[in-house]
Amino acid sequence: MSSWQNRLRDVARERLNRLQDRVAAVEAQGGLQGVAERLFERLEQREQELWERARALDPEEVARVRRWYARLELEFGAGDAEVKQAYLRLMRLYHPDRFTRSPEDEQLATRLSQELTMAHEGIQRWLARRPRLDGSR
Repeated sequence: MSSWQNRLRDVARERLNRLQDRVAAVEAQGGLQGVAERLFERLEQREQELWERARALDPEEVARVRRWYARLELEFGAGDAEVKQAYLRLMRLYHPDRFTRSPEDEQLATRLSQELTMAHEGIQRWLARRPRLDGSR
């Protein structure tokens, strides 16, 4: 036998041994039925944790954050990058320095820019501290 045939035989034996080890491990855990039951138990626990986290959100706070998203002309739940992009776009549009000819327009632009800044900062704070429903972070 050549060296590549020996190597091929060795690789096949290693894979067969690993497969046999996996089968033995599954059988030690009560067979496939036992593994499936434990998997479903873990899934049910995870689902319960997610529901508890979702119930922990304050409805008034969520309503306030929804208004902030609407102020920035975004869908609720938009990510950090989308929020920043919308904020910058609207600030370019309503910045008070663009409305210096009329004092009334400048006051309106100042008020709008303050609202945009408040909405942007509020969303940023909320994104930083809100409980993650997907469990990441």
